[in-house]
This record gives sequence, structure tokens and C-alpha cells, in this order.
Amino acid sequence: MSVKNILRNRLSKLLVNVLMTMLAFIAITPHFALAHDKRFSNTSHAILFVLDYVSLSELLEIRPKWMLRLATSGGIAALCTRTGGAMKPLNACMTVAYGDRAIASEDGELAFNVDEPLEYGRAVSVYERCVGRKLKPNEAAIVIPYVEGLKRLNKQIIHRPTTPFALGEILSKHGIKTAVLGCDDTSLEYVPMTLYRHAALIASCSDGIVQYGDVSKDMLSPDPKAPFGITADLHALMEKLRQCFISGVRLIVIDLGETFRAHLYSSRMSDEAAKAVKTTAIAKCDEALGMLLSWFNEHRDLLLIFTTVASGKMKNELGFIIAYGKGVKNNSLLTSATTRRVGLVTLTDIAPTVAHHFGIEMKVIGQRIDSVRVDKNIERVLNLINITSQTDSSIRPLALYLMGILQTLNALFLLLWCGSTRTQWISNAHKALTLTGSYIMALPLSYLCEMPLRYIVATPFASLLLAWLIAFALSVGLWVALHDGLRFIAVLSGISFFAILIDALTGSKLQLSSILGYSPFYGGRFYGLGNVGIAVLLGSSIALSYSLSCMFKKPYSKSLLWLSIGVITTLVIGHPSIGANFGGLISAFSSFAVGYLALKRLKPSLRSTVVVFIGLIFVLAVLIIIDLAKGTYSASHIGRLIIMIKEQGYEVLTGMILAKVLVWWRAFRHVVFTIALSAYAISGVSCVLLLKEKIALLLKQSEVAACMMALTCGTFVVLVTNDSGPITPVVMLAYVWTSLSLTLTQRIPKKVVEQSMV
Repeated sequence: MSVKNILRNRLSKLLVNVLMTMLAFIAITPHFALAHDKRFSNTSHAILFVLDYVSLSELLEIRPKWMLRLATSGGIAALCTRTGGAMKPLNACMTVAYGDRAIASEDGELAFNVDEPLEYGRAVSVYERCVGRKLKPNEAAIVIPYVEGLKRLNKQIIHRPTTPFALGEILSKHGIKTAVLGCDDTSLEYVPMTLYRHAALIASCSDGIVQYGDVSKDMLSPDPKAPFGITADLHALMEKLRQCFISGVRLIVIDLGETFRAHLYSSRMSDEAAKAVKTTAIAKCDEALGMLLSWFNEHRDLLLIFTTVASGKMKNELGFIIAYGKGVKNNSLLTSATTRRVGLVTLTDIAPTVAHHFGIEMKVIGQRIDSVRVDKNIERVLNLINITSQTDSSIRPLALYLMGILQTLNALFLLLWCGSTRTQWISNAHKALTLTGSYIMALPLSYLCEMPLRYIVATPFASLLLAWLIAFALSVGLWVALHDGLRFIAVLSGISFFAILIDALTGSKLQLSSILGYSPFYGGRFYGLGNVGIAVLLGSSIALSYSLSCMFKKPYSKSLLWLSIGVITTLVIGHPSIGANFGGLISAFSSFAVGYLALKRLKPSLRSTVVVFIGLIFVLAVLIIIDLAKGTYSASHIGRLIIMIKEQGYEVLTGMILAKVLVWWRAFRHVVFTIALSAYAISGVSCVLLLKEKIALLLKQSEVAACMMALTCGTFVVLVTNDSGPITPVVMLAYVWTSLSLTLTQRIPKKVVEQSMV
């Protein structure tokens, strides 16, 4: 072969290699540019990836590659999706935007690119007409035309000072650019009732504008196999994402709309077809995540994947959130100061987490999310979600109805017994039915039993029933063995008192699944002692003090016992790191103070009232100081409330009181408890009228007087200070009538009878 041919072949190979290298370089240029462009190479980003109507159980069944890998490489938690109204994606996005429980009307779905058509013109023109100001050139890429109505709506339901669209507003003030990418629309045409763009709320500032991004129909493409015949265009998404990175955008909200459309369309499909469509939608979201991660720097950026609403097979199911990137530990559970529960956070925690990632402190009711390394984090979160759903869907409603019905029967039968001729069968029936009131004292035992039974018995209903049978059997067995009302009260109230006391001191972990506890799904409270648990602890502590004090003869022993149990109960209920229930603290302090005065036979006076009030203020002040010393992040909800009052004025306190009154009033719609409360009131008045002579003699005993006064005071104070409606005071009234009816079975000391005759 000639030298000329050899040179020609080598030159051809060289040209081919150069061409292939150029093609490869062109292919990776966007990724290379994004990774090394000086405009953002040292800039941190936060990406919020929104999923609608997806549950963790569905995720584990479908097993998307990237989502599960991120959950194990980062952190995961159950997510309380409670908002200011109905649990739906629109309200959830508004809640994230506010950092507070907020809502949105259907106008919140109407976000537009500035040049999109609206009302026979452009969206920007409608926005300027509604807001009353003209946008500057390139000031916004996306507008929410009817933002003023959304702000007005939340001002009416959030009874405390808040910053509208707090997340976008605070980022805007610090010069941090935001963007929204994706479209949930159900049509490629501009047809009414097909526009769904709620994700834009998250990144919007209070003016209703988002600086960058695209929520138009350009983010969609036709797909005959997809719901409504449309699907997300991932190529358009990646191109817009590249533009956002190059433009210096640091917060990017992504909502493909795949799972949202799959959920809306599922009602038109068979179960098998709907499941297949949902699987395809989640797989497409997972594919987008995989493409996104090629540009993601785990040492600098933060990625949050969360569900706005869970859509599993179970009712009242918690959502989930996955965190990955800077500050998130490997294989961890997420937590926050809002919940103080490892593996549980709320929608309101997302905004302060994003702000904290950018080094900004955000003052909202939510708190930033942290991570705690554990083993098998996904399995733990799934177990928490399952227990919560089972408890809320079947166990707690059944328990509350049964509690109200049994207490109504107990109160009415007490009235029947008081007005009867007291034949033997009525007397025995009364003693037996008294157990339906005293079973309240055995409830803590039932929820202690219910935990191991959950793993033995097939259904939650069966485990609850078996646990209650154990508690009832203990009550009946004790009555047969002791046949003494005071000892019976002492043993059962002691079980309740120490069970809840130990649980409170060890973190109140049983409260999450107990029928006495609180629901993480509804999110009224996440830590400490709930209102029903407070009522049982307070009632059992008073009953225990009464029954034990009757067994002592020396007055100073009675006083010491009463004060000791009172101090322990009050501190456990009110301490910000234990019970964290200041309404319960006021109830406990007032009850034991009134009971102690009755025990010492001190008549009510202005002086004693002032002393009790000053003592209460002193205890509250000490506990508040202890709480505030922890700082805003670690303080309880009461400490943060004090800080908010200091910073924002007394409107916060006024709004909180108004909100509690509304919650309390709505709770009275619970018919069973309203009937139970009415039955107790009627039977109580009648019992006093029919047995006034015997009751008068009983009340001459200082121990009985102390018990009745303390329980009655506790019932009324609990009714005023807590927002559980009639539920909590009905539990307290069960202690009143159980203690009274069992005391009526006791013989009145001869000394008391002689003194009354004199």
C-alpha cells in the first residue's frame, strides 16, 4: 500500500473520531454546562417534586427505582397532610406556601404564563386588572390573576397574623429566584374546568407572581394511552429546567400532573385499568426524577418529594415525604419540632425547611425538618401509617361511641337506683353497672394490652375488643375480690394513673395508637398528652388521692398525700417536655387547689381565691420560662405562641381563642357525647335531690368533699380550657359519678352521723 493511501486512511479515521467526539460532546453539553457553569456552580438549589394522590403502600407495590433509592439514600417520614380545610392538592399547596394551615378556592388552580389567553385577552392583562398594578418587563413568567381573593379567604380562616405566600415572599426579599414547572391540566384546549395548576401557589410571592418557569400546555403532549389523552412532556421539562438553572433560579417546584390526572380518570375505569394507569404515572414521575438527578449535587442541593394527599386503600391515611441531599442523613427518618415524633412531619414544615436550606429563618407555625439515622426506615414509616389509619378509621370512632353510650347508661341507671325502693336486685345491678363508669379507669390498661394484641389478633377491631374484655374482666375480678368501693377505686385509678404517668415520662409513645391519644392524621397535637388522656390522668389522680387519703388517719398524712399526687400530676401535664398541655395544667392546678381547701375544711374566700390564682400564675410563668429557654426551634407550641405574641402582637392570642371556641362548638355536633353530657347533668341534679340527706352527710367527710369538689372543678375547667368539646368533660364526669356511686355504697361513719344530729 502506498504512503498516500496510508495517510488517506489514517486521516479518514481521525476525522471519524473527531466527528464522534463532537457528537458526544454535543449530547452531554447541557449536563456538562449545568454542572460546571460558573453562574451557578457554587449555588445551592432546592427542588420540590409534587405527587398528588399517591400513598406509600402504592409506592412499595410499584417499587419505582429512583424514589426508593432516594428514600434509602436519604430520609423518609409519614406526612400529615392536614390543611385549613378539605384535604386536597389545592389546599395542600396553599398550606406549603403559607407555612400554616391554609385553603384556596378553585381560583387557586388558575395560574398562567403571562402570554396565555384568558378572558378574551392575555393572562397578564387580567392579572393587572385584578391586582391594580402594572407588571414590569420580565418581572414574572407566571401570574395568579385572582390572588387577592385567595389572600382574603385565608385572612378569614387563619385567626393569627400570617404573611400571605410566606415562602415565596421571604425568598423574594432575599433575592432568591423561584420557578414552577409542570401542568396538571386535563385537556390540551382551554376548556373550562380543565385547568389545574395548584403547584404554582408554592413558589408564588404575595403579589401572585412567579419569576420563572412554565405551567402552560407546552409542558404537555398528546398520548392516546394516557388519562384524558395527554401526558407530561419530559423533553420540554428538562429544557425548561436547564433554562431555570442557567437563569440562576434556586427554588424549583415540579409537578408533572401524571398522578393527578390518573386519579381523576380512575372513576371512569375498572380497578385493573386504573391500577395500570396509576403504575404508569408513577413510573413516568420516577423517570423524570432519574433525569433530574443527573444534574443534582447531593452535597449542595436539597430535593423534597412529597404527596399532597395520600390515595391508598385505607381511609384517613397519612402521606409521605422523601428528603435527599444536603443535611439529610443516609437511611434516616425525618422529624421536626412540630411533631417531636421521629418519622412524622407536616406540610407546614416544608416551607421553613426550604428557607433554612438557604440560610433564612422563617417564622411560621411549621418547623424545619431534621433527620435521624435508623435501620429499615421505609418499613418503620409504613408501619406508622398503617397503625394510624387503622386507629382513626375503625378503633377510635368505635371506642368513642361505646364510651358515650356506656356513660349515658351509667348516669341514667344511677338516677334509677337513687329513686328506687332499693330492692336487692336493683342494688346488685347498680353495683355491676357502676363498673361501666369505672371502666374509664381501666382504659389505659386496655390500650396497653391492645399494642401486643395488634400483632396477635388479625384485625384492629378484634384486638380492641379483646383488650377491653381484659380490662372489664380485671374490673369485675377486683370487685369480687375486694368488694369494697374505696379499695376498688384505689386499685383501678392507680393502674390508670401510673400507666399514663409512665407513658408520659417515656415520651408518650403509646399516645399515637391509643384510643386515648391523638390522631397524627388530623394533626391537632403530635406530642405530649392529649385532652382525653389528660382527663383520665387528672380524674384517676384525684380518685387515687381520695381513696388513699381515706385509708390514713392522721391529717398531715392526708394533706401530704394530696399535695404530692397533685404536684406530680400538675408538673407532668404542664411541663413543656412531657405533657405540654397548658390547658390541662390549669385544670389540674385548680382541681387540686380546690380539693385541698375542702380537705382542710377551709371556706372559699377572696383571700384563698387570690392565693390560688397567684400560685397558678407562678407555676405557668416558671414553665413558660423553661420552655422559652430552649429557643424557638425546640420550644413547645405554647412557647412558640408566646414568641409570636411578642413579635406580632396580641392578635395572635385573640385569634387562637377564637379558633378554639369554634372547634369546641363544632365538637358538640357529636350527638353521642352531647347526649352523654346531658344525661350526666340530668341524673346529677336528680341524684342530689333524691339523696340530698345522705350526700350531705357524705360531704361532711373532708376526703369525700375534697374528691367531689376537685372532680367537679376539674370538669368545668377542662370544659373551658380544652377544645375537645364534650369528650373530655364527659370523661371527667365519669369519675365524678363513679366515685360518688361507689362512695354511696359505703357506710357513713357513726361519728359523722352523730355530728350531723348535733
